[in-house]
Amino acid sequence: MHARVIAGVVSDPFEITNRVKQACVLAPTLFGLFYAAMLSEAMKNLTCGVGIRFRKDGGLHNIRRLITETKVTEQCVLGMLLANDCALVAHTERDLQTIADSFSRSSKRFGVTISIAKTMVPHQPAPGMPYISPNIYIDGQRLANVEKSPYLGSTIDRNGNIDSEINIRIGKASAAYGALT
Repeated sequence: MHARVIAGVVSDPFEITNRVKQACVLAPTLFGLFYAAMLSEAMKNLTCGVGIRFRKDGGLHNIRRLITETKVTEQCVLGMLLANDCALVAHTERDLQTIADSFSRSSKRFGVTISIAKTMVPHQPAPGMPYISPNIYIDGQRLANVEKSPYLGSTIDRNGNIDSEINIRIGKASAAYGALT
């Protein structure tokens, strides 16, 4: 892998030969910067994704205010990060495949290997629409479709209900309580 130093002027590319040790306090920060650069490269020319409308004037929780065009900003979200995990998001199967292909190409350019065994597709259909299993591929390998997936310490269900999450939390609380007695 090669890098450049940008400090007023851009240096010539140089090879990166040293690694950061896993226990180093800089590792999470450097990884976050690296991952953000890789995602920026992957997503720079894409227009698909999920549009989010928001206001910056404190009117966040008033939905009627999001309908007006003044003071409303819209951004296209293609991915969400948490530590070393990335969730790619799109409205259609075709858009998700486009994003996955771009992410895969960028990963290769940055020297990152995508673990196909750990990569899953938790598809949630629009309300009232039937579930149709999407076919998303990375490097010719089909990704597994799952009904439930863990994210940010919670379980996301394909149907959008929270019953399984409540049952999991009750089970954890029962186990913790049982360990006390």
